Amino acid sequence: MWKTTRIKLLAGCFTAFSLFTLSAFGLAVDEPIADSYQDVGLPIAQAYDPDDFNSHVQNWAVSQAQDGRILVGNGNGLLVWDGELWHRYSTPNQSRVRALVQWHDGRIYVGTINEIGYYAADEKGALVFTSLLDSLDIQSRRFGEVWSLASTDKHIVFSSSESILLYNGESLRKVAGITPGSNRIFNIDGRFILFPDASVPLEIPTADMQQVRDYPIQGLPIGAKVRDIIQAPDGQRLIITSKKRIFRWMATGANLIFATDTFGEDVDIHSAFRASDGYYYLGSLRHGLFILTPDFKLVRRYGLKDGIGLDTILDINEDSQGGIWLAGLPGVSRMTPTHLYSHYGTKEQNIGAADLQAWRDMPVLAGFSIYSLSKAKNSLDSPSFSALENWEHDTNFILDLGDA
Repeated sequence: MWKTTRIKLLAGCFTAFSLFTLSAFGLAVDEPIADSYQDVGLPIAQAYDPDDFNSHVQNWAVSQAQDGRILVGNGNGLLVWDGELWHRYSTPNQSRVRALVQWHDGRIYVGTINEIGYYAADEKGALVFTSLLDSLDIQSRRFGEVWSLASTDKHIVFSSSESILLYNGESLRKVAGITPGSNRIFNIDGRFILFPDASVPLEIPTADMQQVRDYPIQGLPIGAKVRDIIQAPDGQRLIITSKKRIFRWMATGANLIFATDTFGEDVDIHSAFRASDGYYYLGSLRHGLFILTPDFKLVRRYGLKDGIGLDTILDINEDSQGGIWLAGLPGVSRMTPTHLYSHYGTKEQNIGAADLQAWRDMPVLAGFSIYSLSKAKNSLDSPSFSALENWEHDTNFILDLGDA
């Protein structure tokens, strides 16, 4: 797997050392095979904390705007990353934004606590919030916190703790007969489907006189706690639940295709995303990021200790350059897919890296000792460089003489 290509590094003492795993080192970047992940290192990530964006530690949603900027639903409102600077746009009460969408009209629609509206640029380019509550009667305005939203070409639906509210491009109205709670809603073939934790899914009507009705999915357990629904490459859908189960949703119902305790007993999945190259990213509460191959092999777990900046991941998305964005606590992070590029850590703080080459299909590093790449005890952790035992000599070069 490792080509015998010698690479010279600058001699000297470094407090940390990173060897990037690139295709030049033989990693199969064009073949997403689970076995190749055993050599994948730590993420190359840029983490942003509250000091960077000057706002709340909670970050609930992340997406990319039509102009390329990154949008983040934050504990105080909306954050925008323009590639160089962060900009904060508060909601009227500086309350949190758990869900957002940029609709076909270019406006950024958000829901928060007893407030729904949109952001649009003024003549100077700054985003200004406009409330949509004027079209609601006074009693309907006490709908609590908006937890989720979904959209079609004709409507945006906001699911709050007390009500479902439907926007048609001109006005809001309350959908009668339902108290959704903190559950999630999705656009399924142009239909709005709510997934309550304690009952069958519900179809939310868009016409005035229609009633909310059951939308049962055979094979999906009641109480499955659906966290995300992802379009599969074969046109079918994948249902991601909080309890580490993935269902394939077909015309005949939902079939369980992935269930494992490898995540850990207390792991609660909160977010999921399928990247453009087929890999799956699952974010958890307090247990970091899990990565699955396109054929659902669990290959890696990354967290705060691995450089991604957060252990609680509330939303995941991908930008137009293939970067993976993570939103959660205590910040926001962008990472490069690690099967394309990654780096290795070292067990020693100062290794004096001087020479690197592949020796008998394994990378070997010269410095204050000789260091070899060691596999982690846990298959979900990354390998790292460690010093060879009984070798305490400063080493500048390594020469492979073969079997002679």
